[in-house]
Parts: sequence; C-alpha cells; structure tokens
Amino acid sequence: MPQVPYRYYIPGLIWFTILTILLIIPGSTLPKNPFFEALQIDKWVHIFLFAGLIILWTLPAAYAGADISTRRSWNLSMLLMAICFGIAMEFVQDNWIPHRSFEAADMLADSAGAIIGWLLSNQYWHKCQKRKPL
Repeated sequence: MPQVPYRYYIPGLIWFTILTILLIIPGSTLPKNPFFEALQIDKWVHIFLFAGLIILWTLPAAYAGADISTRRSWNLSMLLMAICFGIAMEFVQDNWIPHRSFEAADMLADSAGAIIGWLLSNQYWHKCQKRKPL
C-alpha cells in the first residue's frame, strides 16, 4: 500500500481503544435495564462498534490513493482481523473479566457489524475517484 501519514490511522486507533475498554469493563458496572435487554440493545451496540471499527480502518487505504485491488486486500484483512478480535474478546471476557461471560451471540453481532462495515466501506471507498497520493 502507498505510504500513508500516521494521522489517518488515528481515528481507527482511538475507536479500537474505546472498543477494547468497553469490552473489558467488568459486567457489574454495566447498566441493567429490562427494556434494553428485551430489545437486545447490547447486540446492536456490538454491531455499531465493529462496523465503525472497519470503516475507520479502511480510511487509510482510501486516502493513500491505493488501487482497487490493494484496497480490497486491505479491507479484507481488516475484516478478518476484526472478526478474530471479536472472537478473542469473548474468550477474554469469559476467562479474565469479572461478571462477564462468553456469548456466541456477541461473536455473531461483532462479525455482523464487521461485515456491515466492510460492505459499506467497499461500497463507498471503491467508488471514490482515485485520490492523489499524500
């Protein structure tokens, strides 16, 4: 991939940091609300967070003026890493975070969010005209 200034990675790094912090917060500090539980708000939050993660990590390839093949390769790599991260965090929550547990539904929500972000970024960034390299 063409050289990209570090500043284009900052939004993705910030989002990743926030996401990681949210995933390692002890379960006892999370709000409990029967209404939210009935609507599965937790799963929608996972989808949103992982979609945002992918979208922000596809920005550098788009800003670099990378060709379509390079962007697709980068975007697919980000998708696979996000899915692996979501799966790994479920094991972390189950084994090391108090009052958190392993939920296959969370892994599915993380993966769905990553795929949604990947589809959106492919839809948008690949349609952008090739930008001049930074």
